[in-house]
Amino acid sequence: SPFNFETQAYVLLPTDALPITATRSMEQLSDFFAKLIGAVRGGMLGLFTSYASIETLYLQLMDRPEIRSSKIIGQRISGGRNKVMKAYLNDPTHSVLLGTASFWEGVDIQGEALTTLVIHKLPFDVPSNPIFKARKELFANSFMEYALPRAILRFKQGFGRLIRSARDFGALVVLDNRVTAKDFGALFLRALPRGITIEKAPLAAIPGKVAEWLELNR
Repeated sequence: SPFNFETQAYVLLPTDALPITATRSMEQLSDFFAKLIGAVRGGMLGLFTSYASIETLYLQLMDRPEIRSSKIIGQRISGGRNKVMKAYLNDPTHSVLLGTASFWEGVDIQGEALTTLVIHKLPFDVPSNPIFKARKELFANSFMEYALPRAILRFKQGFGRLIRSARDFGALVVLDNRVTAKDFGALFLRALPRGITIEKAPLAAIPGKVAEWLELNR
């Protein structure tokens, strides 16, 4: 790689994130997003695996005082892919883009326009998807041989949105507690570039850590 990930990127893993299936997980998510947006103001992309999560978060953020100086742009809520990208790029340093599916790859936002990336869930396929269900039958161990490698590939593609040039810098927050609670989580972390700084911290401390790290690298 032509990039120096050791100095260009910073990865944070919460030590107290609720399981994604927990009843209060979305409440915790909106509280964290509000505090993180308040700390960084913009230049932020949230990657999700469903429109439902984006819609719930978007509605919950609207009443938060921390985001008054930032513009929240939600895919499908604010428009299609091209429309929300255009809206975000009009004023990226004061905007937060919430996207799914197509935003995990093929998005090229460089410099100060994108310095904070949040991954809500590890990007596994939806088990009920007919194509996924049919293809996984071809494997003896469909999780380890098919579902997991596909999710790791998307995870790497998602991280790739953050560092697009030798002058880019940015912080990644992975909110899915499975990355630390499950044995397979280590495989996702191992897929990140060698030498990258990975730190674990309580959710409440992460916004400050991200803002401080970004300020030191500007």
